[in-house]
Amino acid sequence: MKDVSVDYNEKNGLLYPNLQISENPETDKLPLGKYGQMCLNFMQEEYPERYAELRMSGELMPLMHQVNEDAYQQIGTMVCQCQ
Repeated sequence: MKDVSVDYNEKNGLLYPNLQISENPETDKLPLGKYGQMCLNFMQEEYPERYAELRMSGELMPLMHQVNEDAYQQIGTMVCQCQ
């Protein structure tokens, strides 16, 4: 089994673990856009096992940001084709 080391912050005499959702702290701080949030909600409701797996592995938020970015790129492409 992999040995896990956790860092802690002390606030008001209590220790709080420094936890983050993904491997990249910057990704965790970025707000998730409309389509990334829709995908996240869909995955939580329809595929809870996959959601939990991605969340535990730290791949969830980067994937949701990628989904959001891809959706906006597709929207931009469709708008350009309609003009």
